Amino acid sequence: FESCHGINSVKIPDSVTSIGNSAFSGCSALSYVSLPKTVQTIGEKAFYYCKKLSSIYSYNPTPPVCKDNSFIVDTYNCKLYVPQNTKSEYAKSNVWKDFENIIEIK
Repeated sequence: FESCHGINSVKIPDSVTSIGNSAFSGCSALSYVSLPKTVQTIGEKAFYYCKKLSSIYSYNPTPPVCKDNSFIVDTYNCKLYVPQNTKSEYAKSNVWKDFENIIEIK
């Protein structure tokens, strides 16, 4: 899906355990991403230059392992939604800790 400008939302299927390098890089209209609890790793530049990304839902209670530049997005305005009682784990995990708005969901 790299550089696919027509995608505005992505819901990764439950069967996926890893998101590859540059998978959604350059998807300039992408604003919403849903990661199932099965995703364990996110590759280099997977969400690079996704300027409109404003909501990420990660349903894994264990923060997926990310390369340093997995998300090159506006981490101040992009909201990261995580499972209840996992905010502290995400807040100290590589890459996830860069998000200013980590919100727990039920």
